[in-house]
Amino acid sequence: MGAGCLGITLGSVKAPSIFCLELDPQVFDQRLEAAKKAIEDRLLELICHDSTDPGELTQLADAQRTVSFLQKTEQKNMR
Repeated sequence: MGAGCLGITLGSVKAPSIFCLELDPQVFDQRLEAAKKAIEDRLLELICHDSTDPGELTQLADAQRTVSFLQKTEQKNMR
């Protein structure tokens, strides 16, 4: 029952349809977890390859904050 989806790019990696307007709470949780994992995987990849692209690191930090905000907002709405 999702509405529209928006793909994102994490550095050179396209992560299609991770962030979506999703009306089903269970699917929303799954999408947030998928986004969180994609971000963490990319950070690990950068660390393992000694890549210190400040632009990509900034994008990943922003993405982490966005996922965290969405998780907190969802928890408040569940109360």
